[in-house]
Amino acid sequence: DNLFYQMRWLSASASSPTTATIIVHEVERLIKSAASFVVSIAVIVIGFRDPILGRSVVMSQAGDSHSSGRALLFTGFVVTGFVTTVLGPVLPWLTARWLLTDAAAGALFTIQFTGSIVAGALSGLIVARIGSSRALATGYALMATGLAGLALGDREVGTLAIGVAGVGLGFVVPTTNLLVARLTPEHAAAALGAVNFCWGIGAATWPVVVARFNPAPGVPIALLFVSTLLLLVAARMAATRFPAHA
Repeated sequence: DNLFYQMRWLSASASSPTTATIIVHEVERLIKSAASFVVSIAVIVIGFRDPILGRSVVMSQAGDSHSSGRALLFTGFVVTGFVTTVLGPVLPWLTARWLLTDAAAGALFTIQFTGSIVAGALSGLIVARIGSSRALATGYALMATGLAGLALGDREVGTLAIGVAGVGLGFVVPTTNLLVARLTPEHAAAALGAVNFCWGIGAATWPVVVARFNPAPGVPIALLFVSTLLLLVAARMAATRFPAHA
């Protein structure tokens, strides 16, 4: 009998992961998360280099008066990617916090993107009235407010906040694409591909950010962190003057 139980114990030990294996897998996961975050920061700091054109799409030659504007647009679009996918990784936290049903949780996506669609449809009129810089600054400020409300508010405030964030997306996304195309008319297609690549980095990195902040210091701190980034971009947008034709 003792021999039988010893054989079963050895078999179970061989089939279960060892402590060393678990540690290796955890280290690999951390390395991948860190690499993704570093790539996102690299885009923000030095811009994205287009492999097709063989030159920087964000930062052009020294003395180009539009280069700083393009860099800001690309940087902002990384953070906009965070907002677009904000609900997915935090939905379990919101569901537990607000005791949401599946239908109520799904309705948050509807609210966010309804706001985005309506604001996007009106963005052309808004830009024509107040200008690109103010429209973008307003959009980023709305997204920052929405994420802060989602982090700190109760269910009613948080639901309203996600709609506000959606309106901010509607202001920013079409306006950014239009400006990038007009600021790089000779390579508009490549520039648009690059700026939306930056958006994709933000969208893909947001789950990593939430994972790094959860369980400590917590999902609200992750939301407030991105809200702060959005406020910084909004302030920079307000101080930037894009060409009148853009």
